[in-house]
Amino acid sequence: MCFVALAALCTMPVAAQATGGDYTVTGRIGTAKYDGRTVYLRHFESDERLDSAVVTGGKMVFCGKVDGARYSRVEVGNEFYCNLILEPGDITLDFDSLHCGRGGVLNDSAWQVEMAYERRDSMLKVIWNGVEARIADVAEREKEAVKLAKDYYRDVFMAYFAGHEDDALGQWLLNSGFLRSMRDADQEAVLARLGPWLRTTRVAKREIRRVGERAKLAEAYRLTGKGAMFKDVEGTGLDGRAVALSDYVGRGKDYVLLDFWASWCGPCKREIPYLARLSEKFKGRGLTVVGMFVADTRENFAKAVAAEGISWPQIFDSAKTARALYGVTGIPQIILFDPEGRIVARDLRGEQMVRLVEETLSNGRK
Repeated sequence: MCFVALAALCTMPVAAQATGGDYTVTGRIGTAKYDGRTVYLRHFESDERLDSAVVTGGKMVFCGKVDGARYSRVEVGNEFYCNLILEPGDITLDFDSLHCGRGGVLNDSAWQVEMAYERRDSMLKVIWNGVEARIADVAEREKEAVKLAKDYYRDVFMAYFAGHEDDALGQWLLNSGFLRSMRDADQEAVLARLGPWLRTTRVAKREIRRVGERAKLAEAYRLTGKGAMFKDVEGTGLDGRAVALSDYVGRGKDYVLLDFWASWCGPCKREIPYLARLSEKFKGRGLTVVGMFVADTRENFAKAVAAEGISWPQIFDSAKTARALYGVTGIPQIILFDPEGRIVARDLRGEQMVRLVEETLSNGRK
């Protein structure tokens, strides 16, 4: 599936660079509401005003000279905006449809990336249909689909990034939705390739900081893998009183299935029936299910528990430390602890989780 997408991308001039020269930027809005208003072409990095124009008949025209290329933006009121790379040539902005400019070597490349992002839903559907046809287990199916989706985002990004590691197109790409949808290792590889100028930009500094934080989470994940002893988390229960993970884990009696979840998380909700089955089957017989409510509000806590009909104990991560301690980059994250508090397995989902828990408890009672 990804190979088809890449074939279409390879027609672009991947290493073309913009030099200085004259530009004309023409923007159109499908309303006369803003006629007579002065609008500004601004530098994306510094918000510096680079040019101005008056809207007439729903149209604006910026003209001037530019030394090289600049990642820029035009805003009209609070309703319309277009990002563009200000470079020599004739550039058009269509505020009613696209959020990037067309015209000019770098702009046209950025536009193709934007269009690829617009098509992402159909591409992800193709990926999902292919995975669904060959993988029966829902949990395994979702994991494979996520992996292939990340590969798709990487392939598109890298096809355009080559040759633009230190220019405005590279800056635009860093700010696109593709980078954050890639695997962590691929994001790190991109940032390692940044040129000296691009590395100093606000966008690059933000992404370097974010990826660095994710690297810390990856290390925390490694340190809380199979065989590691649990790390305690303090929070509050449904009654508002203090409660800790150690109130359940490592007490020498039960295995504990810990579920990181939130009210807004659809995949988390799909795991609740599996957790309910296990809780009902093994409650008082060697298993305690515990919810860890994360990345959400206290207001949503009790409401979500009631709405989902959850009967097992819950901890609200009020100090917002649980995900950092366990290196959780996405939820649901479900971890099984043995009675002594050591991690048996993590990343558990669906029927796979049910089978593992049943087998583990069956072996433990022999």
